[in-house]
Amino acid sequence: MSGEKKGLLAHLDITGERVVVVGGGRVARRKIARLVACGAHVVCVSPEMECDPGAGVEVVARAFEARDLEGARLVFAATSDEGLNERIVELARARGVFVSSASSASGSLMLLARVRHAHEAWLSVGVSTHGGAPAVASALASKLGEWLEGQAWGERAQVMGVLRGRLELGGAQRARAAFWRGLARTGAGSVREWSEAIRQGAREQGLEELEGEALNEALNGALNEALDR
Repeated sequence: MSGEKKGLLAHLDITGERVVVVGGGRVARRKIARLVACGAHVVCVSPEMECDPGAGVEVVARAFEARDLEGARLVFAATSDEGLNERIVELARARGVFVSSASSASGSLMLLARVRHAHEAWLSVGVSTHGGAPAVASALASKLGEWLEGQAWGERAQVMGVLRGRLELGGAQRARAAFWRGLARTGAGSVREWSEAIRQGAREQGLEELEGEALNEALNGALNEALDR
C-alpha cells in the first residue's frame, strides 16, 4: 500500500472472537501475543511449532486447510511459504474475512499498526506506514510511548471516560461536543481543578445543569474511580 492510498486506522474489539493465525514461527508468535492480549480466541494452525504459542491458544498441529477459516473474524497468513500465504489471502478475501499476509502488504486487507498504551490502556496511540516501512513505525511508536509515560494524557483520558458515563448532559449535541473538547484541553489534575474546569466549560456552553450537588457527586466518584483516590 503506497502513501497515496491511505488506510483506515480503527480500534477493533475482538474479545472472544475467533482469529486464525497460520504459521508456527517467530512472526506468528508475535501476532499471537498481541491477539491474546486483546482477548481474542486465537487458533494457530501449523504442522510444526518453533516456539510455544502461549497459554489459551488453540493449536491445530497440521498443514493448513481451507476449512480452518470457517467462523474466523480475522486471519493472519504468517508462514515462511509465500505461495501458501497468497493462497490463504485469496481464500480469506473470497469469504469476506479481513486478512493480513506476512509476505506482502499489497495483498493484505489489513495491516496492524504499531501500538503503544498509556495509563492501563485508557489511551492508545498507533503508527502505520501502510506496510512500507514497519521499522519506522516501530521506532516512532516507541518514541511516542516514552513521551506518553511522562505526560498526563492517559490519566486525563481515564477521568473523562469515567465522567462521560456519570454526567447526564442536556442541551444541543454541538454544545455537548464542544464541552468535552474544551475539557480535554485543560491541564486539570486535582479535584478542585477538575471541578473549576467543568463548571467553566458548562457555563461557556450553556450547560448550567452541571452546577450543584449532582456535579460534585459525579466528579468525586469519577476521580475516586479513575485516580484511585
